[in-house]
Amino acid sequence: MATLKQAGPPTPEKQAQSIFEALRQPQLTAHEVTIKTKSRVMLALVAQLLPRVEQITASDQELAELCLTPADSPICEGLPGAGKRLAPRRARRMGR
Repeated sequence: MATLKQAGPPTPEKQAQSIFEALRQPQLTAHEVTIKTKSRVMLALVAQLLPRVEQITASDQELAELCLTPADSPICEGLPGAGKRLAPRRARRMGR
């Protein structure tokens, strides 16, 4: 309200009420068929991504175990900037 008074419309109270009512109206509307279709597409995409996330997690765990073996541990830990997540991935790129 104070901003409207500073901006100088002739009736700031009426303008504030009109803005308030406009903001309370639904912003986006979509046809019910569109909502159902897009929801199904989203579920299909999530169903495709979940197995990939599980595969990546399993791969990361296996790489971490390989990097922690005594023979490879000094190589992985000696790489500059290698942390817990980066070292196993670098070891994989080196052919391990």
